[in-house]
Amino acid sequence: MADLSKLTPKQLEGLSAIRARRREITREATEEQRSLLGIVNSAATRRSEKRHRFMLLAGGIVGVSAPILLQSPINVDLVTLKIASGLLLLTIVVGAVFDAIDEYRTTPVLLKASVGLERAAALAFAEDMKLISAQVGELDADAEEIEKKARADAQSAHAELRAAGQRFVDISILETVLFFGPFVLGVGLLLYAVGTAA
Repeated sequence: MADLSKLTPKQLEGLSAIRARRREITREATEEQRSLLGIVNSAATRRSEKRHRFMLLAGGIVGVSAPILLQSPINVDLVTLKIASGLLLLTIVVGAVFDAIDEYRTTPVLLKASVGLERAAALAFAEDMKLISAQVGELDADAEEIEKKARADAQSAHAELRAAGQRFVDISILETVLFFGPFVLGVGLLLYAVGTAA
């Protein structure tokens, strides 16, 4: 790097602009990380609250309807009633399991996103180093190679984040099927048991 005291005012002004951009990149990466944490935590909270509402509903349906139907004078199919109650109770178990593993589902996405932001910032810094070299009139022979490596790292991190996001989506689909499937089937069978009661 050249002696800064020998640079012209225009070169110093250019370096100052580059330094300001680097500070801005760091600030933006930090803000994006905070924003991402907030989004993921908020989404996890909403999912958990929705599960809890349906778990309470399933427990309430079994706790209220099953005893009433068993004590009623009408003749209810006990096998269908037991299966329906079992499915609704299964909803509660599945909800509790997914509540317990929620942190393990979101953590990989957050980690990959964090790495992606760091790699994007590193790429921006590598690009800036090329600009600084050009600005002071001393082109760094390694600057091009460093920028290429930083770009490849950023693309790799982006691909890993996409893969982690896809895994999260796949697990969310599985959760939806395992959680809401038994709930809908349980309610349906309960209504069928009531409808066919003699």
